[in-house]
Amino acid sequence: MIRFRHLWRRLNDATQPDQAPLWLRRALDVAALTFILWFAFRHAGFWLRDDLYLYGDHPGQFYRLWQALEVVWPEDGRLIGWSPYWYAGYPELQFYPPGFAILGWGLWTLSLHRLSIMAVYQTLLFLAYLLPGVGFYALLAWGIRDRVAGLAAAWLAMISPALWGGVLGLSYGLAGERFVSGLIPLTVLAGLGMMRWRRPWAGAALTTLLLTTTLLMHSFHAVAPVLMLATAALLTRDRWQHLGRLAVVVLLTWGLAAFWLIPLLGHQRYTTPIVRANLQQTIGFLRAQWMDLFYLPVAAVLVGLALRDRARRAATVGVLAGGLAVTAFIFLDHHLLMDRWKFYLLDPVRFVAGAHVALIAAIALGVSELAWLLPRLLRRWKLAPIALVLLVAVPYFFYSRINQVFPFELWMQKWQPAADKTPLFYSEAAKAYDLPTAWSAIASTEGRVLFTSYYWHLGEVTSTIKAVTPIFTGREIIGGTFSHWTPLARYLWTGDVNTRVLWGRAEEQDDRSLAGVRWDEMTDDFLFTLCRRLNVTLVAATRDDQRARAFLDAAPHFTPAWTDGNFFLYNVEDYSPTWADADGATVEVTRYQRNAIDLRVTDASPGATVHVKVTEYRLWQAHAGDQPLPITRDDMGLMQFTPPPGDSTIELRYRPGLAERLGIGVSLLTAISLAWLATRPALKNK
Repeated sequence: MIRFRHLWRRLNDATQPDQAPLWLRRALDVAALTFILWFAFRHAGFWLRDDLYLYGDHPGQFYRLWQALEVVWPEDGRLIGWSPYWYAGYPELQFYPPGFAILGWGLWTLSLHRLSIMAVYQTLLFLAYLLPGVGFYALLAWGIRDRVAGLAAAWLAMISPALWGGVLGLSYGLAGERFVSGLIPLTVLAGLGMMRWRRPWAGAALTTLLLTTTLLMHSFHAVAPVLMLATAALLTRDRWQHLGRLAVVVLLTWGLAAFWLIPLLGHQRYTTPIVRANLQQTIGFLRAQWMDLFYLPVAAVLVGLALRDRARRAATVGVLAGGLAVTAFIFLDHHLLMDRWKFYLLDPVRFVAGAHVALIAAIALGVSELAWLLPRLLRRWKLAPIALVLLVAVPYFFYSRINQVFPFELWMQKWQPAADKTPLFYSEAAKAYDLPTAWSAIASTEGRVLFTSYYWHLGEVTSTIKAVTPIFTGREIIGGTFSHWTPLARYLWTGDVNTRVLWGRAEEQDDRSLAGVRWDEMTDDFLFTLCRRLNVTLVAATRDDQRARAFLDAAPHFTPAWTDGNFFLYNVEDYSPTWADADGATVEVTRYQRNAIDLRVTDASPGATVHVKVTEYRLWQAHAGDQPLPITRDDMGLMQFTPPPGDSTIELRYRPGLAERLGIGVSLLTAISLAWLATRPALKNK
C-alpha cells in the first residue's frame, strides 16, 4: 500500500510540474513524444517517399513548390515571382500564402539539394501530420501543466477527421492549413512563456517567429493565437504589461511578413475572393463527427477552472475564450460582413481550424479533469490502487467511444496505397495509365493546352494531376487546377473577368460549363475564339468529360489528335500559334520568356492595339525604346497596349515594383530589430 501511495503521489505530481522532480517530468515528456512520433510513422509514414501523392489537390500544391524551387528561385533569387504556366501567368505565391514553399526551400537547402523536390514535398506532408500532435502536447503539458491532457490532445489532433486543419484536409492537399493546427498551440505556448519567463523579450521574439510562420502559412489563422494570448493576459496581474508586449509581437509579425504583405495589399485588386461554403456548410465543418461525444469533458474543464491555480486558469481560459471568439467571428462574418456589407475577402470557413484548436484543447483538458477527479478523492480515503486503475480507465473509456463512432484505423487506410487499390502515387499511376506517353503527346505541339475540366478521377482517386502538366511537358496550361484567383481563372469559371466573388469550387463546373457557357449550349465559333485569344493549340479532355468530348467530336475547328482512353486530345484547326496579335498593325514575337517578351511591330496605324496573350499585371512594363507604353486589361484579363505609329520594337519586362522593394526593406529592418530585442536582456545583464 505504501508503494502504491508513493507511486500515486509521483504520478499526481507529474501533472503539477512545480512539485514533480525534473527527471520524472522529462521522462514522461520523452515517453509521450516518442508515442506521438511512433503514431505518426504508423499512420502517415507512407508519405515519406520520393514520389508524388496524387489524391485531391496534392499535384497542384506540389506544382507550386516546384515552380518556386525549380524555376523562380534559380532565375530570380527569390521565391515569389512570375509564374507563366497556369492561366496565362500570375505571381502565384503573391496571392497564396508562401509559408509552405518557404519551409520547403529551407528543407531543400538543408539537404544541400540532395533531396528531390518530390521528396521535399512528401516530407513536408509527414511533418504537417506530425506537428499538431507535438504542438498540442507542448501547449497542454508545458503551458497549462497537464500531461494527461497533453497526450489526449495530441492523439485527438492526429486522428481529427476535420477538413479544415484535420487529417482529411491534409489528405486532400490542405497542408498549410494542417501546419497551422500545430503552429497555433506552439505560438500560444511561446506567448505564455513571454508572460512567465524572466527574459520576456526572448519569449516575445520566439512568439513573433511562430506567429509570422503561422501568418505566412495561412494568414487567416494568425488571428486565433493573438486572441488566445490577449485573453490570457487580461487574467494576469501584469495585464497591461503583457498586452503591451503582445502588441509589439503583432507589429513585429507584420514587419517580418512585410515582404509578402505589402505587395499583397498593393496588388489586391487583381484577386477575387472565393467563398467555399454557405452558413450551414460552415456549421457542419465546425462540428466534427466525433465531437458531440464530449459535452461532459467540456463541462468538466469549466468546473475544473475553479480548482486550478491562477496561471493555469489564465492559460486555459485564454485558449477556450480565443476559440469562442473565432467561432463568433465566423458567424459575424457570414451574417454581417458578407450578407449585409457584401465584404467577401475573409472566407468564414477558413477560420474553422482556429476554432477546432480550442475545442480539442477543451476536450483533452476535460478528459484529464474527469480522469483525476475520483483518484484525488480516493487518495484522501487511502485507496491509491483503485485510484491508479481509474486514472487509466477514464481516458480509455473516451478512447473506446471515439473508436466506436469514428474508426480511425479503418478510415485512415482509405488514404494509404495498397496492391488492390487505384494507384495513389505518381510512379504507380504512370505505369497504370501510361502517363509518359500522354505527356509526350501533349508536348508535341507549341502553344498552350486548354483542359476542359479541373479534376480527373483515377479510378476511385480524385486528382488535380493535370496541374503538373507544365513539369512533364514544358507547356503552359489553361484550367486543370483547383479553384484560383487569377483574372483569367474567374473568366473561365463565370465568363466575367470582373466577377466580384466566386462561390463554391471550380470543380463544380467540371463537364458542365466553360467560361460561363454550358457545354450543351457551346458553339464552335465561341470556343475557337477563346483558344485563339489564349494561344491554345491543343484541347485536352479526360474520360470524365463526356459532354465536352461530345461537343469536340462534332466541332469543325477541333479534330481528334490522340487518345489512350484516359486523355482525349484535340488539335485546334486553322490557327497558327502566336503569343501576340494586333488590330491595325502587324506584330511578330521575337522573344518569349518568363520575365521578358520582345515584339516587332510594323505598319501600326494611329490607335492600333497590340494584344499580348499574357495576364495583365502592374509589374509588367512596356517600352518602345525610351518611351513607356501604358498596359491595360482586356475583357479576358490579358495585356493590351497602343504602339507608336509606324514601326517599333517593344520590350515587355516583369520587374519588382515599389511595394516589393519596400516590403523587403521593412522585413530586413524588422529582422534586425527582432534580433536586438531577443538579446536585450542578455546585453543588459552583461
